[in-house]
Amino acid sequence: MRSSIRIILTFALTGSVAAAMAWLPQLDKGRTRGELAVFRTNQLPALNEQNLVDQLGGLPFRLDIGHVQWSHSVLQVDLLSYGTPRESDIYRDLYELTRFGLLRTSNVSQVTVRVLDQTGGGSRNGPLLMAMDARREDTGDGRAAELKPDRPDLAEQLRKLYRISYTSRWNDKTGEPR
Repeated sequence: MRSSIRIILTFALTGSVAAAMAWLPQLDKGRTRGELAVFRTNQLPALNEQNLVDQLGGLPFRLDIGHVQWSHSVLQVDLLSYGTPRESDIYRDLYELTRFGLLRTSNVSQVTVRVLDQTGGGSRNGPLLMAMDARREDTGDGRAAELKPDRPDLAEQLRKLYRISYTSRWNDKTGEPR
């Protein structure tokens, strides 16, 4: 008789555990949960002709943009300098362009920038003051991502990372030979 009571109690306990487990998901239905991504890939946006103007228009430039060209993963930008250039403005714009093109897009492999002198007015194709060539492979060691626009040595850091050329006109305008 004792064994039949044990069997009945075991069946009752097993049935109540099974019923409780079937009822548990119903308790969680009242709460709303969003999906939780365990592995998230941070996809960088691709630059293209459709979003080029919107993307560049959202950057905080200090100089005017004279010309932009997007071709085969190379972003070319002409910046216009009026009067005596403020070096801090120029280097900050160079920083913004390289950070945007090389660190915040997936398909820009090179950013070339020309800074043109517009002192005489007229055409947007004034004399060249300086030029920069920045390539994605220059950013591989993480130094480019660590740059901050407010650093007092921003110009020096950009010169170490990228190829920057100066003309004699730059030397005449800034008083600093490079």
